[in-house]
Amino acid sequence: MEQIPSTPNSGDSKEKAIDDLCRECGLCCNGVLFHLVRLQSSDLLSELAGLGLKIKRKKGQDQFSQPCPAYQGCQCSIYHQRPTRCRLFECKQLKGVIAGEISEEKAHLQISDVQARVKRVETFLSRLGKTDLSRPLTKRYEKVTAEPADLLDPHQREERVLLEKEMQELQDILDRDFRV
Repeated sequence: MEQIPSTPNSGDSKEKAIDDLCRECGLCCNGVLFHLVRLQSSDLLSELAGLGLKIKRKKGQDQFSQPCPAYQGCQCSIYHQRPTRCRLFECKQLKGVIAGEISEEKAHLQISDVQARVKRVETFLSRLGKTDLSRPLTKRYEKVTAEPADLLDPHQREERVLLEKEMQELQDILDRDFRV
């Protein structure tokens, strides 16, 4: 599996911090931040398809769904051939560390908090029968909340209320601190 490469100047602590944050996080690849990646005209579709991305064309736009099949064990297995959007994306945490507005420690704590929140959401989804981890988090959530609440037993209704609260808090944090 190809890993994010070390920076040429290994003494550069900021570059190391950036690499560490991305390796720890993965929210832009695992279906939490986004449900799809739109490909650019510069992307070589046949090469990306050959690397395992399932490219679909919708409304004249080539794209692939998240979680990314190349994201394995918190590593990008196609790092050097990854799509343009993936090359260019920097979340707010990463931008803040680069700009010196957020300490690396604070960014790590924020990432850990979000990952714990994601686990709680996934626990609720699992309890409500939505365990297909090949689907983005928001799509699994939408499927659960689309089911009429009056068809649920009292325990499931209570679980769904807790899920809705947890998901709203997660989305608020992602919008505020991660999405650009």
